[in-house]
Amino acid sequence: MYYEKEIIIAISAILFTLTLFIRMPQALQLILILVAYVLVGKDTVLFAVKKIERGFLDEKFLMTVATLGAIFNRENIQKHWLQLCFCMK
Repeated sequence: MYYEKEIIIAISAILFTLTLFIRMPQALQLILILVAYVLVGKDTVLFAVKKIERGFLDEKFLMTVATLGAIFNRENIQKHWLQLCFCMK
């Protein structure tokens, strides 16, 4: 499909936006945020892991480190928008 990447980014942005503006149980909110993150971030993380295995660090590795840091700091907004913006470049 020609617009596959754009559709995935849009779905991820919608899911994430829903978690910001609609009250829901925290578990459901976390699930929606993780689904949104996986939709936009899976290619970046997998590419970074492959590069690390070969001993090469690049911007995808740095993006992965930044989003993992945001996950461990429970900064869901930051981690998702980092990946979303990186995928749109």
